[in-house]
This record gives sequence, C-alpha cells and structure tokens, in this order.
Amino acid sequence: MIGPLLLNIALLLMNSSVECRKLIQGHILWKHADRNTEYTYPADPINRWDELLYTDDGIAKEFEFGRYLRTKYGHLLDPANRYVSREVCFRSIDVDRSLISAQTVASGIYNLRNFSKKTPNFRPFTIPVHTNEKSNDWIYKIYQDPRKGCPLYESAKKKIDMSSDLLRSLKKKYAPFFKILGQKTGNWMPYSFENISLLYDNLNSFRFHGHNLPSWADDHVMDQIKILSGYALGLKFCDLEMKHSKTLAKMRNGVFMENILKDLYQATKGNKECSLNGYAVNEEGIAALLASIGDYNWIAPPYVSLVMIDLFENSPGSYSVELWYKNDTIEAYPLHFYDCGSNCSWEKFENVAKSVSTDQKTSKLCGIHMDRDCCLYLIPGILLLMSTTLMVFPIFFCLKRLNRKSQDLSYSVLPLNEVESLREEKSL
Repeated sequence: MIGPLLLNIALLLMNSSVECRKLIQGHILWKHADRNTEYTYPADPINRWDELLYTDDGIAKEFEFGRYLRTKYGHLLDPANRYVSREVCFRSIDVDRSLISAQTVASGIYNLRNFSKKTPNFRPFTIPVHTNEKSNDWIYKIYQDPRKGCPLYESAKKKIDMSSDLLRSLKKKYAPFFKILGQKTGNWMPYSFENISLLYDNLNSFRFHGHNLPSWADDHVMDQIKILSGYALGLKFCDLEMKHSKTLAKMRNGVFMENILKDLYQATKGNKECSLNGYAVNEEGIAALLASIGDYNWIAPPYVSLVMIDLFENSPGSYSVELWYKNDTIEAYPLHFYDCGSNCSWEKFENVAKSVSTDQKTSKLCGIHMDRDCCLYLIPGILLLMSTTLMVFPIFFCLKRLNRKSQDLSYSVLPLNEVESLREEKSL
C-alpha cells in the first residue's frame, strides 16, 4: 500500500512542476518562402526572371506560417487578436524579400487576410517591422557582406580551409562533377563550393514555379547539388573537422547572438521588451545560428524553415531554454545545444551563448575596434578641438599682454621704506 501511495505522490509532484513551467519569451528566425531567384546562368531557359519577388504560393505559405506561430505563442499575445507593441517585435534586414516576408508572417499571426471594411469592428493596420540602413546594419553586413561585418573573417576562413584534409578530399572528389555543371550551364569556369548554392537556388526556384528542369538536371544530379549546397552553406560557419567552428560562428553570428542573449537575460529579470521577437533572415542566418549554439545537419534549410529559442520559467528565479527547428515537417522538433542537451538550464545556456557572442564595437576577433558611427563623430570632434585651440591661443596671448601693460600703468602703494627714501631725496 505504501509503494503505490508514494508513486502517486511523486506523479502529482511531477505534474504540478510541469504545470508551473511556462513559456515567457520566444525568439524566432525564419527563411522566406518560395520566391524568384536572383541568379541566372548563360544557358538558363529563363534568362530573365519576373520582377515579382514572391509567388502566390509563397505568400500563402508565409501567412500559414504566421498562423502556426499564433498557435504556439498565442498565450503571450493579446487574446482579442489586437496588436500590442510590447508583445511582438519583428526585425528584418533591409532587403525587399525579407521585409515582405516579415509583414506577411505578422499578418498571419493576427489573421489579417480575412479582414475587410465589412468585418465588424474593422480597424485597418499593419504590423511595424524594424530595420536599419544596410550601411549601419550589422546583421546585414555579417550575413550579406562579411568583408565589412567582419574584415578578418575571409583570411581566417582561408587559413582554416587550407588546413582541412577533409575539405581537400571533398574538393578532389567532386571536381569532375563541378566541371560538368559548368559545361551544362554554359559557364566557362567550373562550379565550386563558393557558388554551387546559387545554382541550387536557381534550379530549386525553377522547380517550385512548376517548370520542367533541364534534361541534365535529373533527380540524381539535383540530389548531388542539394548535398553540395548544404556543405557549401555549412562551410561558411564550420569546418569539417569541427576544430574551428566556434571561431567561424562567432565571427559571422556573434553580434546577433549577443543581441538575443541580452534580450533573454532581461526577460529573466522581468524587464523583457517583447514577448515574441522575430527575425526575417535567409538560409545563412539559420545555418549560422545552428552552427553557433546547436546542431547543424549540413543540409541547406528549405523554404519557410524556422528556428525557435524559447525561454521558460520553471519556478520563481529558475529558467531554462529550449531550441526547436521546423523545416518542411508538420511539427517542430527539438535540437540539442552544445554541451547542454535539448532542455538547457539558463546558467548553462548563458555559457554556451557567451562562448559564441561578441560585441560589435570591440570585437578584436574581427579586427573591429570602433564602429563606423563612432568614427563619423570622432573625426569632426578632433578637427573642432584643433580649430578651437588655434582660436583660443591668440586670444589668451593678447589678454596676457594687456594684463602686463595694465600692471605697469596702474597705481600701487609703495612700501613704507621706499616712501621715506623718496622724501629724503626731495629734501636734498
């Protein structure tokens, strides 16, 4: 009798602890849906793609993606389906397809598609999406233009690649295949790991638009290109031996990880700015995050892939973090953090995140010691100080001269002994 009783008590305690655990903040990153490719090749059957960024199917998928987010994070949002500024914060790089993606996903969260003037209590509104100019956007620089985002990245990447025996073997193995692809596409140079992802993006978009692929791009070739594209993407943030992966990931994703870590930390202190933070990025953003803190499977993320970092409050003062991934599956599945597992205590997660985080202004790793804005203010400041010094010095010199003259002409009382001596001279 005592055994079953103790078991029931244990189950009750477990259930109560699960019920007390609650999701208090989410950070999501997603890749856009089906859109037109930006890359073409000389033998491309469609050498000029339509200027329409997204297909109707792509827009519909992103809207449904927003509905999925509403289902998962709905308890963090207004139950009346109204937008509240401190609930949802969406950010996008300053690229049209990412901005459109963020607006569409946000519309899905609030189910704006079926709203019209005939709808009761209709109030037309859009969800704000925050962005920065490309020249001042560190996330854009790191993902789209790493030479500016992290000047030392390319030289470090080149040294790591040159020291990798596995990469050298992989390049040798697929050299004939890259050469054939160059011939089939009409390029005079073979493809490589630096540009194979562009060809895969073109062919994948071609297929999603319902066109027949070129005869040479059969299922076997497409599978090979997909695998190589996954490797090419992963090699931007990892090395095959996994010896320098944290260094590369920190150089390409450290600033972004630092921002997420700060937001999560504030949430643990009860000072969260937003309950749901969304980032419209590309496949590089997703791969960089997974390579930084969790599992990257060396497969290029498909359209509308989603990464979720969820912060839970287990009990007052106790927090944990989970990492989830959803690609073309119906439901998301958990991923493991490095050295932490799928459910990571806040203290362990903080250590994992800090190891791949970096400050954008003081990153010696990237060769950055101050940001561009600082330089813009520093140089005029120095010039202003120099000009002020040149103006003040002559004024100071003139005032000093005048002060000397005034001292010479001014009346002053003579000492008593000098007065007596003057009197004696006068009497004589």
